This record gives sequence, C-alpha cells and structure tokens, in this order.
Amino acid sequence: MPRSPSPLPPMRCGLDETEREPTVFSTNAAQEAGVPPGRLRRSDLEPWGRGLWRVRDAVPDVMDHLRALQDLHPEGVFTHVTAARVLGLWLTGPLARDPAIHLGAPRHHGTGSRREGVRSHRLYGDVPVRIVDGVRVTATGWTFVDLAAAAATVETLVALGDSAVRTAPTERRRRDLPPGVTSLEELRGAVAERPRVKGIRLARDAVDLMRPGADSPQESRLRVGLVLDGVPEPQVNPRIVLSTGQWLRVDLAWPAARLVVEYDGDQHRTEQRQWREDRSRDAGLRADGWEVLRVTADVFRPAEWELFVRRVRARLGRDAAGRAAAG
Repeated sequence: MPRSPSPLPPMRCGLDETEREPTVFSTNAAQEAGVPPGRLRRSDLEPWGRGLWRVRDAVPDVMDHLRALQDLHPEGVFTHVTAARVLGLWLTGPLARDPAIHLGAPRHHGTGSRREGVRSHRLYGDVPVRIVDGVRVTATGWTFVDLAAAAATVETLVALGDSAVRTAPTERRRRDLPPGVTSLEELRGAVAERPRVKGIRLARDAVDLMRPGADSPQESRLRVGLVLDGVPEPQVNPRIVLSTGQWLRVDLAWPAARLVVEYDGDQHRTEQRQWREDRSRDAGLRADGWEVLRVTADVFRPAEWELFVRRVRARLGRDAAGRAAAG
C-alpha cells in the first residue's frame, strides 16, 4: 500500500517573510523550504503551469497564486483590476468582469509573462508601488487612473474611487479598512500627473463626483445616478439625532427635506434580525417627520429608476414649495 505524502513545510512566498501553507506555490519557494524534488511529484500536488504547483484537493487561493507569480517575477508589479482587488477596492460593471491577472514589468526588463490568464503590461517611468500581503501592486491613485479607460461609465469609476476614500467613525473600524484606502487629494494628484492617459477625461469627471463615507458600491451608484439626473446631491452616511436622543446613520439624506434613502442588500431581506432593526429605525425616523425610501437592486432597472427619481424629486419639490410659502 503506497505511503501517504509527507506534509509540506510552511513556505515563504512572495515578497514578505511570512511563512504560509499555500495552496499554490512556486518551485523556488518549495526549494527554499527544503522540499525535495521528488516530493513535488506526489499525488497530492499537480503542476499549474511552468514553475508553479498547486495542492490538488484545495481550492486555489487568489493571494497564494499572486505570491507564487511574484516569486517567478520578482521585479513584477500587479496592476489594473488585480491591484484593485489586492487593495480592497470596489469593482463593478466591466471591471468586475475582468478575470485576467494583470502583471506589469519595468521597461527594459524582459518580455513579461506569457502564462495563460496573465495579461502583461509594460511600465514606463517612476510608477508608485506598494507591497501588500507579499505582492507588489501599483499604488491606489495610479491604479485608479489605469482603470479609467476600462470603466466605461462614470458610475463605475466613482464607485472605485469612493471605495478608495472610505472613512470610518471609530479607530477600531478605521483599522479594518482595506489597504487601498487613501485620500481624495492623492487621487486628484494621480489624475493631474497623467494628463494624456486614455480615459483621463472620465477620471477627471469621476474625481469631482467622489465622496468619502460611502459604505457600498450600490450607494455610490445611487448617489451618482441621482446627481447625473439633476437631483440635488444628498449627504453621504450622515448622522441623524432623533427627538428621543437616539442617533443613527443612514445611506443618503437630504436633511432640509427630511428625506432618507436606504439601499437594502440581500441581507436586509433574508436576515430576520436585520429586517427588525430596519423597521425600528424607519419607525423612529418617520415619528420625527422623515420620509424613508428603501430600494433594492431592482431600482437600477430603467422603469424602476424613473419612478424612484420621480419620488425623490416630488419630496424635494414639496419641501422647496413649503419653504417658499413660509418665506
């Protein structure tokens, strides 16, 4: 009866010193960990392209794969949607549908990767980079500009940018923000530094529409869609204090009109506790004279969107008329 393969030792993969038990690793990482060549031919492993191995019964981890590729391309830089995913940025629309691994190589440094599923890019000039979880990626601002041409719509690019300028109300929650979070000033600077890049006009438009504080790409899409349709811009995740002394945060609000819009993801419908909390929040707001509009992903269908915009305009119009009469 054949003996079971011996356990693999922890390996240092990528550009940091952390030892891991990877689902994908390079031949170099295995050799440095003291894995004999014959061990790589055992039944629990299989080759995954030249110089890479994967654990046969494990789902390949994305970061393990990137760290293994980094071992093969030590000067390489992950770019575009790959950098955005590592940085924790929101990808929607065509950006979310791009399955390729984007890997850049400095000018005069080889021919890039010809591996299946990897798209090679040539990097010119002084590209700002950072190392995250053992892989080298383009900095947030550079990544934002790189993706402008592929975003197709300003809503998609604003969602990406909103995720880069996220904020958190407490120190503990700020520590949980993804590594790609930066300042609006950095994004403006990145746009200004690359005036001839394809898609730069869309990037300029998107920067002007980005706002800190959004909690999801759907919230960003709602806000930008309303603004592009001529609706006055709402506040993003403002804090509202009720007459009872309770305070809460809402997705979008027009305080003067006492109008709130809340975007409900699937968990708002499927989790009983969340559903009850939402109903309680709505009751408190309505008791203080606020109108609460709750929407789901269906709101982005053309007919639903038209009705939604009409309701928002009607409430804002009633408020404007009331203030004019009072004046």
